[in-house]
Amino acid sequence: MLLKALLAFSTIFAFATGYLLSYIWLIQLTLWLVLGCVIYAFASRENAKYKNSILLLISSYLILESLLKILIGYTNNTWLVINSLEHFIWSFAFASLLFYPINNYLKGKSQISIIIILISLVCTIGIFNELIEYIPRSENLSLGFAYYSDTIRDLFLNFIGSAISAILISFLRLRVTK
Repeated sequence: MLLKALLAFSTIFAFATGYLLSYIWLIQLTLWLVLGCVIYAFASRENAKYKNSILLLISSYLILESLLKILIGYTNNTWLVINSLEHFIWSFAFASLLFYPINNYLKGKSQISIIIILISLVCTIGIFNELIEYIPRSENLSLGFAYYSDTIRDLFLNFIGSAISAILISFLRLRVTK
């Protein structure tokens, strides 16, 4: 009950932040919530701990991302650090959200294979996100190179965040099952 109330609060907070500061965040937020709800709906009923961790992960991500959007909107000199943190947190949370469904779907495969597939999936979705952001920005030729280097850094952070998440969850899962 408490986790569902936290999810409701974080969703309202995130939508308010998106409405006030970043319309693209509303699209990303909607996609994040739909994916989280689908994964939650298909999670096994027997595993309440896993379902609770999904709610906590979604709520935490929405709150952290919204706070970062607020910081980006109201600070000028720390944008690079906040943007880097934003991409790391997204990829870490996204990989964490996708780990168990992918792990269940690929039952019987080696843990290394699952980690590689998970990192590849998160990075591929990150590439599409960056293309969507980069194409409109690149039309301004004087700023094109700055956006290009930002895109490359964001993709690298997506890889690092998803790799750390996949390896950490895999390691923790192996410790729990032993």
